[in-house]
Amino acid sequence: MTQPQTTYDPESDSLLLRLAYGAEWLQFDLNEYMQVETDPELQICYALMLNDYSLLIAQTKYGQRFFPLDGLQTLHQEQQERLLALLLSQGLQPFLSVAAFTPSLVDTVPMISIHDSISFNQVEWQSRFEQYP
Repeated sequence: MTQPQTTYDPESDSLLLRLAYGAEWLQFDLNEYMQVETDPELQICYALMLNDYSLLIAQTKYGQRFFPLDGLQTLHQEQQERLLALLLSQGLQPFLSVAAFTPSLVDTVPMISIHDSISFNQVEWQSRFEQYP
């Protein structure tokens, strides 16, 4: 697949962003709204499932919404690092942003935000991502 594909379900307000397919895959809950499907080595993102999509892309008076990646807490340290590296990869940058919230000098909480550019104007954004594997 060379073009990302989206499937939106208005009844559940869910958006599936399909980036690739693989014979073997793993699925991780990033938080209560987002799941990611990867290869077993956590090097290729096959898909992102975004539930309550309207909420995820809704702007606040302060800008984009960010959500904690609290699903990472259930994973082993190596899986956390690989999954974060995958989310930070250049291939996913058009679709999401990862940042850190630092409530204190010793605590850092990884956060994620979904770009609204993956919504419904597929012609516009697909033309920018022709080289996605």
